[in-house]
Amino acid sequence: MTIDADAGNGGVARRSAVTLQDVADRAGVSRSAASFALTDRGRVSEATRKRVKDAAAELGYRPNRAARNLRTQRTGIIGLCLPKGSTIREYYMALAFGAVDVARDEGLLVAIISEQYPASTLLDFDGLLVLDPQQDDDMIRAAETMGIPVVTGERPLQDSAAVRGIVHGNHRETFPQLLDHLELQGSQVPALIAPVGSTDWASSARAAYLEWCADRGLEPRAYETSFPGTAEEVQALAIELVEDRSIDAIISMTDGTVIDVLTAALGAGREPGRDLLIASASDASILQYTEPRITSLDLHPREFGASLVRLLHRVLLEKPEDVIVELSPVDLIVRASTATPLPARQ
Repeated sequence: MTIDADAGNGGVARRSAVTLQDVADRAGVSRSAASFALTDRGRVSEATRKRVKDAAAELGYRPNRAARNLRTQRTGIIGLCLPKGSTIREYYMALAFGAVDVARDEGLLVAIISEQYPASTLLDFDGLLVLDPQQDDDMIRAAETMGIPVVTGERPLQDSAAVRGIVHGNHRETFPQLLDHLELQGSQVPALIAPVGSTDWASSARAAYLEWCADRGLEPRAYETSFPGTAEEVQALAIELVEDRSIDAIISMTDGTVIDVLTAALGAGREPGRDLLIASASDASILQYTEPRITSLDLHPREFGASLVRLLHRVLLEKPEDVIVELSPVDLIVRASTATPLPARQ
């Protein structure tokens, strides 16, 4: 590492950029070994890898993104495609932050793409993350045309050669956790409010609910809203359901709509958590501050976003022939809205 005089700055000494060779010299290894250690490639011992990374941290080394991308013919940019109306949902924002955190560690930049993004500019991206892909999804279709690899958050509703990786919550298997809990708490007539089956998440949860009801000989009480549902639409449906005293539990798929159910229940003189169990199929911080606090399924969005970036990075490096499918955890969080068993029916 050298120190140069800056003639244009009154002779003030200026430290030149730290190079890969500087790191290699500090760690006492070859330049190629330093490169392998910093990129987690090649046959480099863990001790060497640690020594090189420690040296890079001490020197403040930053890889030359432009040079690396020129060698690999990549831009170092990935697109994160959000569904319509998602920017007002806490779930998608947490997911995006998780994706950005890991992308930084992998040396990638993330660009948020809305539904109006011109497909012709997708060539700027090495790959795409498509969240909750829709039927005949425009971004997946454009990516296939341009030969850009895609990793989806939740399963796509149609086959595409562009999709090389999938991360999903296995909702057909995990959603019944919530239904079983309500049953244990005495619910005999649980109702479901779900967006129209335009995503795998919504359609899988609805299918699980219908199957669960059929196994118990119960008449399903499933109600659909548009995606994303309007406040007026959800409020009207919530009022209709809470006024039906035969319904003793209501699951609403999103954190926003479950608040409408809680508000409607209180307005109708119901006692949430006592004569009506209320739950959400997606957790959010606001559900910890309502009265009563609302039971939910935690989809771990931040970890989900991180998993998506890791998988896309793997796809870009390995170019797998087969689609890689990974499962993301889903956990039931029981809060006051369902914590007390319902009184026995007369």
